[in-house]
Amino acid sequence: MSKHPPLGVSDTWETVMEPAGYQCQCTGGLCGSQHSKTGLRCIQTTTHGRLLVAPADLTLSPVAAAAVPAEQLRAWCHGCHAKAQKRQRDSQRELRRLEADELFVALPLWPDPSPALTSCTCAPPSQRSCGHCTHCDTCLDCTKCAGDGCTCECEGD
Repeated sequence: MSKHPPLGVSDTWETVMEPAGYQCQCTGGLCGSQHSKTGLRCIQTTTHGRLLVAPADLTLSPVAAAAVPAEQLRAWCHGCHAKAQKRQRDSQRELRRLEADELFVALPLWPDPSPALTSCTCAPPSQRSCGHCTHCDTCLDCTKCAGDGCTCECEGD
């Protein structure tokens, strides 16, 4: 079996490739393919081309990925790596969108689009045409005015 380590970090590459059998470790649909015709594992090897080493979590930044210990890295062919990375990023983006939607639903609407109707204690209340009580000037019909401190067309009556 031909080995094609990249320039530079060949020790890390060997540490990952040897237990992987110099074969891509994409399994069970990580890249979108079930690899069902090949025993649920990608068949790409170093014999067919170059393999790269990357963490299982392909959403990590390059700095965070570089800090992952060699024992937690896996062998990837370029095709599986690109497809799995796209799927993981899409999944992460959808999760963030759903979390943002949940947060949005939990936030109160401001200002309250349906203010509560107020009531006065005057007996009996007499109303102007705008809904104000003539005794205490409390608005009894907030659909016709702006609520507390409103100025209606009959304010001067």
